[in-house]
Amino acid sequence: MSRILLKTTLPYSSDDWHIRRFSLLYLQLSALTEHWGTPCFEVLAHDRREDRQGNDQDLRTLLAQNIEQLWLFLVDGGKALSTSDWQAIETFRQQGGACCFAGGACVKDSGLSKLAFVGAATVAANANATCSSGADGDYQTIRTAQPPHPIARLAARQPLRHLPAHPQECVLQLPPHSEDYAQVIAQGTCQSSQTPFNLALAFDSVVDIQGCTRGRTVLDGSFQRFCDYNLDPDFGCPSFVTGTSGRSMLSHPSAREEANTYFCNIALWLAGTL
Repeated sequence: MSRILLKTTLPYSSDDWHIRRFSLLYLQLSALTEHWGTPCFEVLAHDRREDRQGNDQDLRTLLAQNIEQLWLFLVDGGKALSTSDWQAIETFRQQGGACCFAGGACVKDSGLSKLAFVGAATVAANANATCSSGADGDYQTIRTAQPPHPIARLAARQPLRHLPAHPQECVLQLPPHSEDYAQVIAQGTCQSSQTPFNLALAFDSVVDIQGCTRGRTVLDGSFQRFCDYNLDPDFGCPSFVTGTSGRSMLSHPSAREEANTYFCNIALWLAGTL
């Protein structure tokens, strides 16, 4: 059984974006099964856990733990991660490990921007800043390529149309000369300018200059898209979150179903089964 690690970049704090605020995602991925009923994934979920050197214990032992997918929620923009942490993530990728990075792309000089192949997309995000796609708890109408990327497809092979919104989305951009291995998953619409922006990118496996086949990677501009609060505001949020939440994710169950499809499709695509 493939192992997924859901991971935040901060130690547990009750009034912050700790890993328990991603419980609906955890349950959704844990419930995925093969045709014969066997679970697809064993899902682990941890906040940051530092050793005496200030490095994360999970990140330095990803390979030893037989983790195949790292879902890293950069709830602080990745600022708490040490240089050794980012090196451990890069080694994991070089050994074929798959990653989903959510949030943090707009943080200047984040370690995420230094990762091979995907880093150039975050550098572009730093330049293009953020925009609002809607309130937390509301859905946004998205655009997909034609044909849509596998992550952006429903079971009937129709494109996804809705995903959770967020008032401060990182604007992503495909790196130069990446058309052979990178693709836009979905675009949102900036509310202030009514212009489209890339909200998620997919990077296929690629052989680097050392001859290593790097695992697939997904980059999503908002970790909040995966949070309980953005799927159901009644779950609550940290006290420092301001603004009024919406309710359309609750009033339109089909939007919630599409969000769950998006999460599951990411896991299956990273595993190479979609």
